[in-house]
Parts: sequence; structure tokens; C-alpha cells
Amino acid sequence: MMLPLLLFVSAALPLAFVGLHVHSLYQAAATFLLAWVALTSWKAKVEEKARLGGLDPLTGLADAPAFTTRLRQEMARAARFGRGGAVILLALQRSEGLDKKHGAGAAREALRQAAQTLRHVTRSVDFLGRWDEASLALVLPEVELSEAGAAAEKLLNAVSRVRVRLPDGTRMGGVTVSLGLTGFGGRGETLARVMERAGAAVAAAGRKGRNKIAVLKG
Repeated sequence: MMLPLLLFVSAALPLAFVGLHVHSLYQAAATFLLAWVALTSWKAKVEEKARLGGLDPLTGLADAPAFTTRLRQEMARAARFGRGGAVILLALQRSEGLDKKHGAGAAREALRQAAQTLRHVTRSVDFLGRWDEASLALVLPEVELSEAGAAAEKLLNAVSRVRVRLPDGTRMGGVTVSLGLTGFGGRGETLARVMERAGAAVAAAGRKGRNKIAVLKG
């Protein structure tokens, strides 16, 4: 009687251990899946909250609609009181090439880190935002174009020192940018025309080479 019982127990114990091990794996997988779903949901809510609040979820800066609203306000103020202002448009050069060389998302990470750097070199009255997929824009109220030129140089110097590290730890190195500068303040001037000039200035800077600035007067 004792021997069959011992044989049964010796056979059953490994099976029970395996069963417990598989059960633990299932529990771990289920826990991971629930955590991933919760994280995805939280991220979606944060991005939606940022979008509704006028913030760009990647950089934490104002998004394009919020930037447009602020620029329109500054343009109206400049026209009313006869005070000038300026816009600086900063664009990553060869952003698609960054993704091809370093993997998808490299250009976005470069833009994010550039944005964080520029936060610390702008005046409190300036307004920084994300303009499009690979560009940041800055409104400088109540400045002459020459003053804005000095500000553009300061931005360029700051960004040129950025050394991008990707989320996986890979060092991407420095990035190159083009800066376009234009002024505003005339009565009857449209926001579309101001940003068109800024975009043309960026293109002109790009034709000069890497890390260059171009100015187009209003």
C-alpha cells in the first residue's frame, strides 16, 4: 500500500510543479498585458488633454493653432501701437535622413530635445511653439529686426550644441538646422504672409549650408 502511494506522489509532484509554473507564466503575461493597456490608455489621455489644451504632446510647447493665435494677437498689438515684432522659424535639416540613418522617430527626438534647449534661451515675453513636423517657431514681441537677428544667433548657438541621445541610449550626435527670420508690424499685414516669408527665409538659409540664418524683411 505504501509503495504505490509513494510512486503516485513522486509522479504527481513534478506535474504539479509544472502546472504551477505555467500558471505563474500566465499570471505574469496577464499582468504585463493589463499594464500595457493601462499605459497606452494613459498616454492617449495625456496626448488628448495636451491637444485640447493647446500643447504639442511631443515637445510640451504650444501647438500650431495656439502659436497661430498668439502670433495673431501680437500682430494686432504691433499694428495698433506701432511697435514691431519678429518671427523666427527653425527647421531641422534633412529630418527624413535622420530617420533613415538612426531609425524611425530619430527626427522627432531631435526636435524634442532642441525644443527643451530653446526653452532656456528665450525671453519670458517670447512665445515658442511647434509649427509643423520638423519646425519650431518663435514670436518676439516689440523688437527691431536687428535685435531679432541677435536672438536668432543665440538660438542657433544653443541648438548647435545639442547632442541628441535616443531613448535606447544611442548617441545620435548633433543636429543641423536652418533659421528664417522676418518682421511684422505693418497695418493690413496677414499672418499667412508673415509665415510665408519666414518659410522662404528658412529655405534661403538652407541653400547657404548647415546651421545658417537668413532674413527676409517685411
